[in-house]
Amino acid sequence: MKKILALTDFSACAENGVDTAIRLAENSGAELIVYSRVKIPFNWQTLTNAEKAQNPEAVALVSNTEALFDALKDRYADKKVKIKTLFSGGKLIEMVRDLVESENIDLLVLGSHGSSGLEELFVGSNTQRIVRFVHCPVLVVKNKRETIEFKNIVYASDFNASDKAAFLRFLIFVRNFDPTIHLLSVNTLGFFSQPYVLTKTLMDEYKAICGDDINCEIHMISNPFIEPGIREFANDIDADLIVVSNEHRHPIKRMFTGSNVEALINHSDVPVLSLDFKD
Repeated sequence: MKKILALTDFSACAENGVDTAIRLAENSGAELIVYSRVKIPFNWQTLTNAEKAQNPEAVALVSNTEALFDALKDRYADKKVKIKTLFSGGKLIEMVRDLVESENIDLLVLGSHGSSGLEELFVGSNTQRIVRFVHCPVLVVKNKRETIEFKNIVYASDFNASDKAAFLRFLIFVRNFDPTIHLLSVNTLGFFSQPYVLTKTLMDEYKAICGDDINCEIHMISNPFIEPGIREFANDIDADLIVVSNEHRHPIKRMFTGSNVEALINHSDVPVLSLDFKD
């Protein structure tokens, strides 16, 4: 990784994400960009000082944000990480998407508290919308982590050929952690479930991709629902990370069937890495 982007509103939840991003940047030698969306005019940076003075509330917000970023840099001054801080007005999703593309971001890191109920179904958290609309690998963390050691990783998939490219990039990301990767298939026992023999064959192909350098194990479990099945398995093996390939769904279909990726992000206490690449 060359560039990591972390988002913050300076809450304790967001700072968990920044802390994780700092540690990942230190581990990989990547540059870290920390971004905050502030409720100021979209064109704030282009305004004259006289024009800015006409909006004292925005001036105060900018001053406070700059002070918070200075404190953040001081807090991590002992880390061997190049930190760049940015803030702007505008719509969050659009600004993040533009940053990912203009800065060639390899990984986006977010702290999240999740969401539930009607908020989850009809609106969704900012984290959900970022995962849904920004084409970039997204790592979502809920809690502060003392170390970043992704040693025990669940990789959940249907293991089709179309996901192999994402899997190869994922292996590059985790190789430095010397992990054990648990390839996981959840059989929902439904009418459209893949036959056991076909699933096993596909999973064997993924295991072969790991080669001799990375320990890789195959697990096939049954659960009426995919997302709870993944979480239960991750908890059973004390996983450090859950990885899923992000299949974008039509909004109407999402309302009725849900997105397993977004549900995991909302409900899992284990960090979730959503793989989404724009070539």
